[in-house]
Amino acid sequence: MMLTVISGAARSGKSTLAESLARAHPGPVTYIATAEAKDDEMKRRIELHRSRRPPGWTTLEEPLRLARAVRQAESAAVLVDCLSMWVSNRLLQCSDSRRREALADELWRECTDAFDHLSAAGREGVVVTNEVGWSVVPQGKLARQYRDLLGVLNQRAAAEADRAVLMALGIPLLLKGEPLPAGLEVSPGG
Repeated sequence: MMLTVISGAARSGKSTLAESLARAHPGPVTYIATAEAKDDEMKRRIELHRSRRPPGWTTLEEPLRLARAVRQAESAAVLVDCLSMWVSNRLLQCSDSRRREALADELWRECTDAFDHLSAAGREGVVVTNEVGWSVVPQGKLARQYRDLLGVLNQRAAAEADRAVLMALGIPLLLKGEPLPAGLEVSPGG
C-alpha cells in the first residue's frame, strides 16, 4: 500500500495531480468526494471535478463519514478529495464551541481508521488537502478553529503517509517518500 498526501493552496493543481496518480494505477479507482454543492459556485467546481473523472471510476459522495466511505470502496485505488472539505463539514456540524476544540482527536481517529483500512487491504491511497495556515490569522474564532484543526490533521496525515507532496504554482514538490512517477499530468487549476 502506498499512501500519498497532496497539499497546497487553492488552485495549485492538487486535484489534477491526485487524479493523475489514481489514473496511473492499473486497477479500478474509487473517488471519495467530500464537497457539498450548497451554492452555484460550488456546484460548478463539483461539475468540473466530475467531468475530469474517467467513466470507469466509482464515485462515493460522502461529506461526513470518511472512514465509512473508505470501507465501502472496493477498488484497489482510493482517492479522497478532499480532507479539508471533510474537516469543514464536520466542524460546521458541531454547534458547541468547546466541543469544536476537542474535535481534532475525534477526526484523527476517523482518519486513522480510514488509513488503516486502506493499508489492511493493500490499496493505493491518495488524499488531497489544503494548506490554510499561510495567510493572516483569521479574525473569527470559527475560522481560527478550522485553520488550527486542519493544520494538526495535515501534519498527522503527512506523518502517516508514505509520500507527501506540496503543490505550488502547479509544480509538485516532493516533501517525503518515493518520487512521483514520470509523465504525470500536473497542470494547475484543480
